[in-house]
Amino acid sequence: LGAAESAHRRALTLAPDLADAHNNLAIVLKDQGRLDEAREAYGRVLSLTPEDAGAHSNLLMCLCYDAGVDSVEMVSAHREWSNRHAPETPEVTFLSDPDPDKILNVGYVSPDFREHSVASFLDTVFAHHDARRVQGFYYSDAAAPDAMTEKLRTHASVWRDVASLNDARLRDLIMRDGVDILVDLAGHTANNRLPVFARRAAPVQISWLGYGATTGVPAMDYVLSDEWTDPVGESEEWFTEGIIRLPNGFMCYAPPDAPLPETNESPGHSMGPPAFGSFNNLTKVNDAVVTLWADILRASPNARLVLKARQLGDTDTVARVRARFEALGVNSSRLEF
Repeated sequence: LGAAESAHRRALTLAPDLADAHNNLAIVLKDQGRLDEAREAYGRVLSLTPEDAGAHSNLLMCLCYDAGVDSVEMVSAHREWSNRHAPETPEVTFLSDPDPDKILNVGYVSPDFREHSVASFLDTVFAHHDARRVQGFYYSDAAAPDAMTEKLRTHASVWRDVASLNDARLRDLIMRDGVDILVDLAGHTANNRLPVFARRAAPVQISWLGYGATTGVPAMDYVLSDEWTDPVGESEEWFTEGIIRLPNGFMCYAPPDAPLPETNESPGHSMGPPAFGSFNNLTKVNDAVVTLWADILRASPNARLVLKARQLGDTDTVARVRARFEALGVNSSRLEF
């Protein structure tokens, strides 16, 4: 990451208006948790290329990692994306059969029908669709299909590979398929198809799973969540969508098929002082998170914290994380990377 930052800054000394270099620099800064600097760099991208929806989505992702962003700023920023890149079209008339007993055509749109964290939450959901009630239409935007793609394909009533289709053609296809409920699984993550939803491709449209914030898209009717992730009365102001809270959690992880490593220890065996762990994208470990974790470690003086993230392959980033904990009274010898 340090080398990448140097390279992009050098590029910008040679070509100060090179939008791609500003965007890549912003990504590098975000990955290091330098959110204020990343937001500034994304702002320069959008001043140079205001039509770049992908870079604008990157900025929104950056806001999601920042504990200092309130609901007003979050919703306003997401609405601005929709106003700029995906204005609503006139109301669409759908020829849907209103029979409440019919089999529903439920469509899912995602670039992540592949070896990806999102797929780990989808496999068993798709496998347990009741064919007497639901017909699944899967619109796969995966540019490089793999074994997980093929596994998900086995659950499909109808499978569509749509990576080669532009937004207009994808919307037409979904409407021809007669989808009753269309589910977006990407939000503002990479390679999303939110413009399809903004122009309404189905009578009911839902955001689920792949993105933790509002889409800001007026034509997105609902978001699936639960009472823990989005408590009643506290979360509505953060969304332009209506919140549907599932009763037992809004997602359920299925482990990979590979066997677990063997161990000689019994399940109840104590290995000594506890080890807390987080195997997350390090950008999520913002100052509020570090402060909370430091409180826990000070209250558990024999415990250690194990962190795993791709960013920790960068020595400057490791040093920065150590310094953040040291400043809060936690000896960095208690941290494992």
